[in-house]
Amino acid sequence: MKTALITLILGSLLAFAVGVSAYVWWQLEDVELGVHGTIALILGIVFTLATPPGLMRLMVYSHNHGHDDNLR
Repeated sequence: MKTALITLILGSLLAFAVGVSAYVWWQLEDVELGVHGTIALILGIVFTLATPPGLMRLMVYSHNHGHDDNLR
């Protein structure tokens, strides 16, 4: 029951965020994004999505090779 409630709440928040984002996107119809803006947008999305897995990989690598043992 608890898991279903959490899933429902998080799903509702996700749907709300997507709805607000779509509304804002459609309201900006007359704004044009040039080539440099498109490249910046794509690079920003790629780096934003690549950062968390990269940091998790570094954390696992550090743990597996004993780098964290010296700090205890």
